[in-house]
Amino acid sequence: MAAALNATTVAGILKRYFANKVVQNSIAAKKGAIWKNMPSKTDGGGDFCSFTQVIKDVFTVSQDFTVAQGLAQNSTVSPGLKFNLPWQEINAPIRVSAKAKALTRTNVTAFLNAVAFASASAMRMTHHMLSVRALASGWGELAATGITYTPGTNNFTVSNGAINHFVEGMPLVAAVDLHTNALHSATAATVTGVDYGTNVVTTSVASLSGTLGWANGDFVFVNGDRQNVGGGAAVRVCAVGLRSWLPEVRPVVDTGISTLEGTDRSGNSRAFGNFVDGTNKDDIDACEELVGACVIIGNATDLTLYVSHKRWISMSQSLGSDRRFTSSANGEGGFLKLSVNAMEINVSIVVDRNCEDDVGYSLQKESFANVGAGETPHVNMEGDGQWVRVSDDNSSELRIYAVHNFVMYDPAACGVVKFGALT
Repeated sequence: MAAALNATTVAGILKRYFANKVVQNSIAAKKGAIWKNMPSKTDGGGDFCSFTQVIKDVFTVSQDFTVAQGLAQNSTVSPGLKFNLPWQEINAPIRVSAKAKALTRTNVTAFLNAVAFASASAMRMTHHMLSVRALASGWGELAATGITYTPGTNNFTVSNGAINHFVEGMPLVAAVDLHTNALHSATAATVTGVDYGTNVVTTSVASLSGTLGWANGDFVFVNGDRQNVGGGAAVRVCAVGLRSWLPEVRPVVDTGISTLEGTDRSGNSRAFGNFVDGTNKDDIDACEELVGACVIIGNATDLTLYVSHKRWISMSQSLGSDRRFTSSANGEGGFLKLSVNAMEINVSIVVDRNCEDDVGYSLQKESFANVGAGETPHVNMEGDGQWVRVSDDNSSELRIYAVHNFVMYDPAACGVVKFGALT
């Protein structure tokens, strides 16, 4: 006998039940270590983000009182630098259609709730870009080194560990340099794929060198993060990051770095932070030298060293090659933690997933900070709702937003090491 209501006849009233839960995981699920550890203030406001770096003392010391008094009367030493940084924005709106919202309202009918996933995804992407920008120069570059590109192709190679910065869906534009010349084209190429193993980024444009004019060695930017003007007239539209606060090229010849948003820093090397050229040195030795400079020259007391994950692995393997085994039931390789000892302090070496392979940053606690007009980032509320109904479409939009700046309070206590190429 057959049942009147069987698996076939009841199909029209059955729900689908998913036993397994989807694990939400993306390349930007976590903040970068430097961005995560930066103190964040929410009381920003006014026409500029203004602050002062005190990097000098006024010298008025002499055994001879007349000489000392003359110094007190006539000293021209300026104890600090005042910065007036233009406030910078970051926007991350995301939309969910009414139909998608209705079909995914419970975890019985969908793997993911569309509204919850959309808001979490937009926030993750915002934190990802803030993590990248904290390490950049402020010109909006996604990599500090030019790309490797073969004319006629739709893909390019990113070096130096910057491949972690790229994600699918990014609209990219390119220029021959960071800020002097105009973009090759205002038309963007959308990222359609990122191979994090081979460092290759694929785009939607068949020939980047065709109508877009891209060339080998170009710098790439998210569309909107870099002005499309030439003749040296470009201004920053992203917050100033560590590539400008602590430049790894010495002497500093780029006027976009030596004069930072109108403030000339060229009069005192302490304004650029400490620097160690470690291109021909052992990585750990170079880090020890940098820590020593931060302590002795900059009076640092609480430092953390940040490097890329490949640089950290290289350091670990270098140390691991000097093994002194003892009898053990279990064999182990590698290290859980790395640190460097110098000048009576122990400094942890921490991985920042967005740090590029050629540099390491030694940062005094709370010296590098974020100042925002409100939380950075936050949901831009309109009325009492987070989700705004779109007037010309049957959907709702969530707007992640921030007005902020990265500020460097004490560059003399911080520093940068330039590493040699990884082998």
